[in-house]
Amino acid sequence: MDHSHITIEQVAHPVVMYLRQKVFCPDESPAACMQTGDEHALHFAAFLHDQLVAVVSVFIDGSSAQLSQLATDPEFRGQRIGSQLIQYVQNELARHGITHLVCKISKALGPLFFRLGFTLQNKGQNSEEEGYLSVEYWLAQ
Repeated sequence: MDHSHITIEQVAHPVVMYLRQKVFCPDESPAACMQTGDEHALHFAAFLHDQLVAVVSVFIDGSSAQLSQLATDPEFRGQRIGSQLIQYVQNELARHGITHLVCKISKALGPLFFRLGFTLQNKGQNSEEEGYLSVEYWLAQ
């Protein structure tokens, strides 16, 4: 797949709802996919030839941020679009003084996040629960 036509940009929260619904709650309304604080979070989207293919939301608290709701259209998985989106967000957050990034991910996403430099958060403590991992990334300043 030619990824030269992928663009990533910050978007308003209604833009991410379509893909969140398609990936996380296909049998529910887009409103069911809303998270508390969505209207105040940063949202990023990846487009391939103007088609929305991946989204992620970022909740900022001081110099720390939490990635949430990474969703890639099932038709475009396995093409490293999610990786590109996360790397873009890492760079954007570092430019704005964010130093610490955390995320709770499914174990299936572990290899993706570990490849991007994330590590297990709270090693040795209960960082795994019911198929999820808590991971973190320290952004360079």
